[in-house]
Amino acid sequence: MAKKTASLILFIAAAALVFTMFIFSSQDGNNSSELSRDVSRFLAENANPSYWKLCGTTIRENILDFMSLPVRKAAHFAEFALLGALLMCGFMCLRFPMPLRALYSFLICAAAAAADEYHQSFVSGRAGMFTDVLLDALGGLSGILFVAVLCMAGLYLIGHTRLKKGARKPRSPEKKKNQYHAAPPPDGTGTEFRA
Repeated sequence: MAKKTASLILFIAAAALVFTMFIFSSQDGNNSSELSRDVSRFLAENANPSYWKLCGTTIRENILDFMSLPVRKAAHFAEFALLGALLMCGFMCLRFPMPLRALYSFLICAAAAAADEYHQSFVSGRAGMFTDVLLDALGGLSGILFVAVLCMAGLYLIGHTRLKKGARKPRSPEKKKNQYHAAPPPDGTGTEFRA
């Protein structure tokens, strides 16, 4: 019961993340670009504050123009990696074989990526691109693989620890005595004896 509850919570979190991504996708091109530039500005200012202060306005604008696209793509990749991880964790709580857990998680991520890009094609200043679908799906796959490898490593360590503990257990002092039974003679008159 606890596993089903945990799975439900994880799936709700994944749905909330998809809803949040669709809200960000509803922003027009200008707002989306400004958000990317704000994040880029924050990263550039904190990466090397002294250099940022010495730069002129033109150099700052060039830096922000250069950083905006990679920041946007990295954000998409990270969002879908988190989505893939949430979905995989949710399916880990259910009784499915590992390949099916990964497959279901990936298909949901790929469907969400395609729907997100299709939705963007109707927003002014935005465009739905197949390369973005591939990037998002790759992000989802990376999150799925991260969780799968982490779980397998955890299971290996738990099993390895249990095997070591089992090897250290002292043998029981009571040893079972071997009992040997003689076969009865054909006429049925013989006695059975034990060693």
